[in-house]
Order: sequence, then structure tokens, then C-alpha cells
Amino acid sequence: MKKTTCILVLIIFMLTMNAAGEVAQDLTFEAQIQIKNGGYSKRFVWDRNVDTGVKLDKTADPWILIETPENTPSAAVYIEFGSVILPFTVQFEENGKWTDVVSWQGDYAQVYLPYPPNNKVRLFFDTDHRYTPLDIRELFVYSEGETDASNVHAWAPQLKKSDLLVLVAHPDDELLWLGGILPYYAGEKQMNVTVAYLTCSKYTRRLELLNGLWHCGVHNYPEIGSFPDVKSYSTYDLYMKWGGITNVDLYVTRLLRRYKPEVVVTQALDGEYGHAAHMICPDTLARAVDLAADKSFDVQSIEQFGLWQVKKLYVHKAVDNIPSTVMNWRQPLSYFNGKTAFDIAEEAYRFHASQPQTPVNNGKAFFYVVPEDEENSSAIFTLYKSTVGEDEQGGDLFEHIDRLSGL
Repeated sequence: MKKTTCILVLIIFMLTMNAAGEVAQDLTFEAQIQIKNGGYSKRFVWDRNVDTGVKLDKTADPWILIETPENTPSAAVYIEFGSVILPFTVQFEENGKWTDVVSWQGDYAQVYLPYPPNNKVRLFFDTDHRYTPLDIRELFVYSEGETDASNVHAWAPQLKKSDLLVLVAHPDDELLWLGGILPYYAGEKQMNVTVAYLTCSKYTRRLELLNGLWHCGVHNYPEIGSFPDVKSYSTYDLYMKWGGITNVDLYVTRLLRRYKPEVVVTQALDGEYGHAAHMICPDTLARAVDLAADKSFDVQSIEQFGLWQVKKLYVHKAVDNIPSTVMNWRQPLSYFNGKTAFDIAEEAYRFHASQPQTPVNNGKAFFYVVPEDEENSSAIFTLYKSTVGEDEQGGDLFEHIDRLSGL
């Protein structure tokens, strides 16, 4: 089957829709949707609930047929994948045969794909004739026009050059412990921000983290690692379960070389509350920021990405005998219409619906974005390593850094 490169087509159609300035209609409810080999309830794919959806047992090259009323042709689909992400192609019927129009070949769990308006569309999921499950949590069909960006996340590609890389152990750690760092730098400051996770236990958490990041103004797809999510309070044991210290260092070093961040921020040396996966983040980064600039380490990734020298590494919380800086997450931000970075972080955490949200402990949830007056304050960071000297004024993780020099 002919594979049509999607990037150019996507750009053309997105520019066309933006120029038109028309609001897209949600056609999902009135569309007739048929899935190969599968009966289903349509409400499960448009209820904004990732716990429901359509999951077919293993099938070869599954498809979804979408038909809309004659006066309202569809022009885009939005898909949220579950446990399996499959490439797919939009096809139109011509002379009794299905013809490829535009394809999606990426590995994003949320995909927005526009195409020329048509009343009869088939989504063909390419499994290379192998038997693979089809797992779709949400499927929305839209007419031509601009969609609501709060509901439809048209992810930009992963960055080639980042200003800031945030490395955390699990989805939601970037909010609970690092507070307003994403709303402030990705949203308000419009910096190039990459968020990387060492582990993500299931598809529900993957979709939750994507929704939370988007709400914070992070619109470049994150880096989601595949280390198993194992609760442990021993870094040595967890390193062994993750293939050893060198294996983790290799993964993180490649992140630094690939995304080339000026500044890296991660979790606390004590793991906030002693969680081994949290502690591994600063532990491996302390080595990786040096290894990324070491021409004798991992020649393969040097050939692929080149060497890279991170200028500043910050860890969450204060560290004995090292000056720390306090960030102000409470100032109103114009990007978020006057809400603060702390406000947005709290809102983003609500997208993590699988995590504890019921108020306990004097009115706070079991996990929550930690305010400034508590031990694990999400506003305190320590400059753990630097090639540009110590911070003098504080309150800015990019102090002493000329961002343009790294481009």
C-alpha cells in the first residue's frame, strides 16, 4: 500500500484552517461509525473518559469507516490511543477502491489528523498484516475549521533543541514537586521545553500526562521512558531492575545529547519522601551531564546527536551547603489570563484523574502541588552543577545563560 508522507499535507491543511478562521463542528455524534470485526457503543469513544473505549482482540489491518451527512463532510479526526499505538492512513473511496490520502506514521498517543472534506472516510490501521489489538480510548470527528485547542491536542514534533529539559520519574511528578515550572517557562516565557519521564505504568497515565502538559503550555510531544514502574526505597535495587546503573546513565545521556538543553531540572536528592525512582533522577543526571560531553562515552549517540554540554543542573529542594533559589509561582501570567503558574499546575494535576484527588490531611489531597510553606516546597531549587557560575540574583533558572548562543 502506498504510504503518503503526512507532514507537508498536515501543514497545508492546518494553515488553511487557521486562515479560514471558522470553528469546526464536532460531527462525532451524528456520524455513522463502523469498525472492522467489531460491535461497539459509540458513546464510549466520545465520552471524554479514557477508561472507556473500543478494544478489539488481535486483528490484522483493522479499519474504521466514518460516514457523515451530505451537508456536513468530515475534515479531521482526533484519536486517543490506549495500550497500543498504530500508524494509520485516511482513505477515500474512488471507483470502488480505497485510495490513500494522508497518513500518520508517528507514535503519539494523541493524534489530530486533518484531511480534505469528505462524507465517507476510512481509517486504515497498518499492522503489516500481523495480528495486533486495536485499542482506541477516544475518537472524534470534525468538520473543516479550527478545533478547540483545550480538547484537541495537535502535538508539535519533539524538539531538536530545548532550552529546558525537565526529567522526572513518573507522570505528575513534574507538577507535584516542581510546581509552576512548566506554566512559567513553556507557557509564559514561550521557551522550548522538553519533559521526560523515566517510567509510565499504563496508557491511562500516559493520556493524563499529555492532558496535563498541554494545559501547562507544553505543546511539543514529551519523551516517555519505558523503565518498569516498580515502587522501591532502594536505589540500588531499582537500578538493578532497570538493567543496571550504566543502562540508566546511557538512556539519560542520550536524552541530553538528543534534546541539547541549556538547563535541566529534576527531582530532589532525597526523592521528596524517599522514593527510589525519584532519587535516581538526580543521581543519574549528576553523571549524565558530564557523560554527555565526554567523547569516549557512547560513540553511537555521538554520531547520531553529537556531544552536548549542559550549562546548569537544578535539583528540587534545598541541599546542605549549596545556595538555593526560590521561584515565584504566584505572579499573574498574561499567557494564562492572569492565573498564576501555581494555579495552572494545580489545574493540570486534576487531569491525573487516576491519582488521589479526594481531600484528606487537613483538606489537601494525598498528593498535591506543594505550596511554598511546606517542607517539600515546589518553589525551591538548588543549582547542583553549573558551567556558568553561581546564581546571583536568583528567581530565574536561566540566569547567566544567553539562549541564543545555544541555537
